[in-house]
Amino acid sequence: MWDTLGKMNASASDGPARFVLLGHARCGSNLLLRALIEHPEVRTAGEILTSFEQVRKISWFDVRASAWRQPRAEAYQTGQDAAKFLEEHMFGAPQVDGIRACGFKLFYDQARFDASVRTAWDYLLSHDIRVIHLVRRNLLYALISLEVARRTDEWHRLVEQGAASCPSIPPFELDVAACHQYFDNVTAYRIWATQALARHDVLYVEYEKDVCADFPGTMMRIFDFLGVSRQRPRPGLLKQQTKTAREQLTNFAQLRSYFRHTLYDSFFDNADSPDHIRPVTSEDYTNSQGLNFLDNGKASAAGT
Repeated sequence: MWDTLGKMNASASDGPARFVLLGHARCGSNLLLRALIEHPEVRTAGEILTSFEQVRKISWFDVRASAWRQPRAEAYQTGQDAAKFLEEHMFGAPQVDGIRACGFKLFYDQARFDASVRTAWDYLLSHDIRVIHLVRRNLLYALISLEVARRTDEWHRLVEQGAASCPSIPPFELDVAACHQYFDNVTAYRIWATQALARHDVLYVEYEKDVCADFPGTMMRIFDFLGVSRQRPRPGLLKQQTKTAREQLTNFAQLRSYFRHTLYDSFFDNADSPDHIRPVTSEDYTNSQGLNFLDNGKASAAGT
């Protein structure tokens, strides 16, 4: 039912909090997803409704097995009713003791490839689902990161793999029309999602100022939002794209001129700064701007 604030209302007896991690490719979702998967009170899956069958299988099974009762259901199959799949196998699966939140990752353009899978959006819009809405403001850097991942066929890099072996991609050109279409598509999806989910319980997380500048504190906010205990997250992934836009794009000047005095003009500001990003290190967990670990073993985000 709806409460007086227009939010969906559910009692504690309804079981673990249901959530979706919503965003688009190269917005930092893998980093957040990894932290959620490792939390002992959270049952999380990845891109279980993508159009790529192999990715669906990996996303469904390559998670912390102890969070699921065995045997597990099979991954989503093309032609299945996705709403029924979510209700029976994602959110309605037999509960494991200690699980207080369950959810999955979904990009704006996923769960749209046929009528059966599109029922997932009907389900999400009509049920009490908490939304972690991940936003990357600078879509130029998101597109550069996406192109680098496509060219290297490496979509994430674990900290333990180290940065030294990261492949270096020579400067390349971005097609102006394709770039414009990408900006338009992501922006339109984001506006639609913001409006469609306005009556849900939504936590907005910005890639630049939250994920990159304060990953530990951001995870504390997310854990609180989901109603699970605060755990010390570890920065499990390395940033793959470290060059500035000017360094990486051979036609940077052309793009900057084309998008001047448009909605996307600001993407080209500070072009000599690598997305205002610095790597997350162990110092983030001990300095005064990071986490303060209390005597009772709980962690709190400084300034929150």
